[in-house]
Amino acid sequence: MKDKLALLEALFDNSKYFMWIKNEKGEYIVINDEFLKNFKKTRDEIIGKDDYFLFSKAEAEVYINQDKEILKTGEVLFIKDEPSELLGKHVVFKVPIYDKEGKIIATMGLSKLY
Repeated sequence: MKDKLALLEALFDNSKYFMWIKNEKGEYIVINDEFLKNFKKTRDEIIGKDDYFLFSKAEAEVYINQDKEILKTGEVLFIKDEPSELLGKHVVFKVPIYDKEGKIIATMGLSKLY
């Protein structure tokens, strides 16, 4: 387990994509440095907050609804030209995270600006 955690941390810390994990309530619980760089915020400012903290109400609701659908269905989401008032166009990939019993407990996303 320790090796798996180290591998996951290395993936997050060294990725050129911005990456995040949100809990079932839509709160950010893990974010990487690339995420912080793109949003020009500190980790302490973002952890525990939801999308309303980072985006306009309309944009936040789009992302929140995407996450709710993933939590409900377990489907993977890939959007090539996701528009964002704050970030511009970017690629987004979101997946469910399961616990040992197979229950979806969170969502993970990664995104790259272009």
